[in-house]
Amino acid sequence: SSNYVSEGGRLVYSTCTLNKQENEEIAQRFLREHPGFQKGSLPPSLANLPLAEENMVTILPGQMNSDGFFIAVFEKVVSI
Repeated sequence: SSNYVSEGGRLVYSTCTLNKQENEEIAQRFLREHPGFQKGSLPPSLANLPLAEENMVTILPGQMNSDGFFIAVFEKVVSI
């Protein structure tokens, strides 16, 4: 799906698991393998959660009235 993101556009990766191998490790690998993307910013409602870091957040079961989730945000770099 990264091929269909416009320059300056955002790509969101989300899972319904708390597994670091499926979450943080995949997000970090995506950035290494896709130099046309950079870390995006989380919306304020997610950025203030306890387990939020730069462009990703883990939502624990019970937080935000939900099950556990992982969300990472990436932005496609604008070419000059």
